Amino acid sequence: MKSQRVIHERKQSPPARCTQMIADSLAGRICGAEMRMLVTKSPLSALPYEELLALRCPFHIIRADGVLLDA
Repeated sequence: MKSQRVIHERKQSPPARCTQMIADSLAGRICGAEMRMLVTKSPLSALPYEELLALRCPFHIIRADGVLLDA
């Protein structure tokens, strides 16, 4: 029988940081703000998506995907 290891506590990983370039006079500077994952109802009723999953920082939307809920 294979032995099992129980993990009682785990350290939280560091937050993801935005890697978008900032459009200002400083060429090569990245945003670096903390990113968040947001799940909301789809704002556009014409699309077949029921929910919208967005990965964003306070200044940039990195990725947005529609989510279909199976019944």
